[in-house]
Amino acid sequence: MGRVLVVDPDDAFRKHCEEVLQADGYELLQARNAAEAASFLIGDSVPDAIIADIAVVTAEDKPMLPLLRCNKRLRNTPLILTSGESDYATFSLALKLGAREFVAKPVARAVLLSKVKQAITKAVGAIVVADDSDCIRGLLAKIVQRHGYAVLTAANGREALDLIKNNEVSLVISDIMMPEMNGLELLSAVKRDRPDVRVLLVTGKKGEQTKVEAIGSGADGYITKPFKNYEITHLISTILGS
Repeated sequence: MGRVLVVDPDDAFRKHCEEVLQADGYELLQARNAAEAASFLIGDSVPDAIIADIAVVTAEDKPMLPLLRCNKRLRNTPLILTSGESDYATFSLALKLGAREFVAKPVARAVLLSKVKQAITKAVGAIVVADDSDCIRGLLAKIVQRHGYAVLTAANGREALDLIKNNEVSLVISDIMMPEMNGLELLSAVKRDRPDVRVLLVTGKKGEQTKVEAIGSGADGYITKPFKNYEITHLISTILGS
């Protein structure tokens, strides 16, 4: 089924993961902190998925995040972050850290299995969501994350480009009207520097001219606000062929 690394200081939680995942055929690797996890992350064989507590990933003394970002082989490894908190701030932090899935503790058996299976089967590059509106950016991020994709967020085109340069990315969902670098400028830069990355443009402007301009500039998809959740997920599936 796959190798899953669980990094959590809570013995009971690791035991729970062991019982649930091994019973379903997964090989389980366990670590209490980043130092113990390092041995599983720097070897020849990397895990198929990583389940880690947010506190471990962001710990001030020995954070796990640098281990994940400095190893190119791990950039596309699904990261499932957990926390005892389930508020929006924690969810947003998980997305910023590159989580493909986020679950709040305690985690039911069915939920744990579902998240692991979704993360591994959708092991494509992350999706970058770029929008200067906190509300729209958060909404799009939630829609994408709920369907099992890793999400990275940016408030403008320049931030999005930085994310694309430093991460394995499959798709960019970008608003057209943004400060510093708008969506069409971002599209042009992506198609020039990373032609393998798909781009889906989002705009509040209705009209055939805007659509023609977007598609004519090389966009792989186009959608107008307001949109339905299923319209976004359908476009993602169509563009990525998943």
